[in-house]
Amino acid sequence: MSATKVRTTRQGRTILLICLSILLVVGSFHVSHAQTCDSYEALRQPFFGDLHVHTSYSSDAFVFYVRNSPREAYAFAKGTPITLPDMEGLQTRSTQIDRPLDFVAVTDHSEYFDATNICQTPGAPGYDSEACVNLRGDNVGPCGPPLPLNSIDTNNFWNDNGGHTDPPHSLCEVIMGNDALVCESYEIALWADIQAAAEEAYDRTSACEFTSFVAYEFTKAPENLNYHRNVIFRNEDVPLTAFSYSDATTRETAVSELHASLRTECLEAGGDCDVLTIPHNPNLSMGALFEDPATVAEAEDRAFFEPLVEIHQIKGNSECRTGTGTTDEDCGFELTVMKYLDILNSPSDPTPLPERSFVRNVLKDGLAIEQDLGVNPFKLGLVGGTDAHNSNPGNTIEKDWPQDPGFAGAVPPGGPLALQLAPVVSTWNPGGLTVIWAEENTRDSLFDAMRRKEVYATSGTRPVVRLFGGWSFDSGLCGETNRDETGYAQGVPMGADLPSPPVGATSPVFIVSALKDAGSVPYPGVDLQRIQIVKGWVDSMGDTHEAVYEVAGDPANGAWVNETTCEPSGDGFNELCSVWTDPAFDPTQPAFYYARVFENPSCRYTTFSCIDNIGINPFHYDDEGEPECPTATAGGETCCNPAIKPVIQERAWTSPIWYTP
Repeated sequence: MSATKVRTTRQGRTILLICLSILLVVGSFHVSHAQTCDSYEALRQPFFGDLHVHTSYSSDAFVFYVRNSPREAYAFAKGTPITLPDMEGLQTRSTQIDRPLDFVAVTDHSEYFDATNICQTPGAPGYDSEACVNLRGDNVGPCGPPLPLNSIDTNNFWNDNGGHTDPPHSLCEVIMGNDALVCESYEIALWADIQAAAEEAYDRTSACEFTSFVAYEFTKAPENLNYHRNVIFRNEDVPLTAFSYSDATTRETAVSELHASLRTECLEAGGDCDVLTIPHNPNLSMGALFEDPATVAEAEDRAFFEPLVEIHQIKGNSECRTGTGTTDEDCGFELTVMKYLDILNSPSDPTPLPERSFVRNVLKDGLAIEQDLGVNPFKLGLVGGTDAHNSNPGNTIEKDWPQDPGFAGAVPPGGPLALQLAPVVSTWNPGGLTVIWAEENTRDSLFDAMRRKEVYATSGTRPVVRLFGGWSFDSGLCGETNRDETGYAQGVPMGADLPSPPVGATSPVFIVSALKDAGSVPYPGVDLQRIQIVKGWVDSMGDTHEAVYEVAGDPANGAWVNETTCEPSGDGFNELCSVWTDPAFDPTQPAFYYARVFENPSCRYTTFSCIDNIGINPFHYDDEGEPECPTATAGGETCCNPAIKPVIQERAWTSPIWYTP
């Protein structure tokens, strides 16, 4: 038996699906959406959601005693509480989102769909196998090493080194003694149930209150490097199986094989299937997520399949890092400096990282590559997500974040498990959100907006941000009620290309606006502080450059927090707006522009947890006013770690607007 999973033909899999119909829960008919939602808006409206969340159908969530399925994840996004495990693996904790989301894509790992299904289905062949017992943690308490990270070949998926095959072989075939047919039947059944859960959650009435996307995560992680992509389908017309890293022939060709499979099994399959893939965590890729395309065709594939990149999530921020291709002092936000799952690396490790570990550098290099290939493979819109492994999409409030994953979140910073996994757990954060500007809350409308990149990312809060670019916006437009209408009529929105300049135009003009997150009753929103425009460009020699401009608000407003209660203090803004003209525009140089919006300072989740759960105040001072923190106290290593800042500034990043000579 080959190390790579055996695949039947499309026709053969269709026959197999019919034979296994008793296991499947999704019909094959296409259901159209209502023609127009009650809340249709021609000038588009912002919808908040999460395009990256895992449930018990992901093996790396299940091993931490997460037992919520995609159905619970969608219910959570709509406002229903869910349970979470405690340190004994019992479902005694609970969490609830403060405000419902508008859309969600559950993105469970396609790797191990088969084994995960078998091990979670009593009576299934292999359910009582050693590997399944380990996966469920039946014989190992939470205080020991969470299996299967140390059992059989499950580690082969997460860490393709140490003599293992690459791509990894199927864990299911280990369980089933190389019975590929049974494995594929359980894989198809789980993928069908994921589709069924999305269909049940999707509001097809004219109320259009919630949109679910059929999706999964393609999880390539050789030698602890992150090549992960979330695969998002437009509608319910999807391939029979979810292509995984285990299906790839080689490490080097895995991503191109993913795209080739999606082209064959989706785009060219004769139905209504449409799809895009979203790379995430460049910060953990050591630059490998965005390697130079070898050919023009490969560059075109990247540009088509991957119009977006996830810039912020639980495992860190990927915009930029001071000293890595930039001198921007605001690039120190929520950095997780490590290879994927390398828990030995320090968050303050100064080890140099490749520049393409961060999105801003990738955007700049895309301009340079276009000069040679004629195609920009990295023309990326910006989205955020949680990557939560608790079935809790959009659970991004700092104060009461339940931490992640599973029972590991039951331990406050500095507790036994946190110390065991330190410094990784304490450097994680609640994650981000994606905001989509669309006419209505339907799959088609939202997907079209993602394809055209009219989207932005936030670090977890919900400010409303718009960016338009053009050549002749009036300087007083911020005070006009028809600002958005003018933005579309005389320019282009975030994610688009500037049109050719009219005769007499000397520089592009941008309208950027932000409205403060309104918050909720228990969690009021924080005032805005300022807006910046980030510009990147390439010169005639092919060298890339960047500049950051303050365009609205006040970076020196003196805002801070009460160091005892964590209440925000100081002045800020409910709304900011600016009409900004590039003062250094060169019409011969390709460029991009995106907006970055800052809120006033607020406390990080670790600060709340240290004060409320451990009794250590990271702001503590002695009688002489000098910083003093009891590092020897249990939890002090985390709560007093200077690399973990007690205060953060939540922010948003719009997709860029591009200029091409």
